[in-house]
Amino acid sequence: MITKMSFEGIPFIGAYGFCTDSVTLIRPYVRKKDEIKKVLQTPVVETTIGKSALLGVFVTGNSACVVLPYFAEDAELETIAHTEVAVYPEKHTALGNLVLANDKGCIISPVLDDTFFRDALGTEVVKACLGEFVTVGSVGVVTNRAGVLHPSLSEEDVEFVEELLRVPCDTATANRGVGYIRLCLLANSHGAIAGQSTTGPELVRIEDILEG
Repeated sequence: MITKMSFEGIPFIGAYGFCTDSVTLIRPYVRKKDEIKKVLQTPVVETTIGKSALLGVFVTGNSACVVLPYFAEDAELETIAHTEVAVYPEKHTALGNLVLANDKGCIISPVLDDTFFRDALGTEVVKACLGEFVTVGSVGVVTNRAGVLHPSLSEEDVEFVEELLRVPCDTATANRGVGYIRLCLLANSHGAIAGQSTTGPELVRIEDILEG
């Protein structure tokens, strides 16, 4: 199931949320919580990270563990205590932009500690850039069924992601031509929510890709 949505008129919903097959985190005061739960089929938790609503920028992980930056507050950790949580202690905090992961594998920016993510996520972890992007998490959304990637990535880049994360992948845009898919899309194995500005053809392509 796929649908479109905005958060208080903002179509970049991926900047304000994060989801796996086991949990969905969204910024506070989102009015469509029930619809999100229906599409993604997970518990939906409203929270902030370091008092910031930019969950998609700061949060990464998979169904085994949600990884937060060091400045996440104790009250925020308690809010999501029903799922496994790890806190990354190093200086790099935009983890959502720096990690591309599912339950089968993980690609991280070369600036991050691969041992930490291997232990936290329980998968193979590879340090790499995708094309010219050091921010590997910003250019894709990969579920346990399929992955949607930035259209500027080469065929070799797409094949690399497919091999590491062990799902079929292809390129697409959302929100009228935006290639930074992470900003525009929340998706897991059950469903997907694209930004409200996503065109009909974009939505069809994303749906076709995510169906694997």
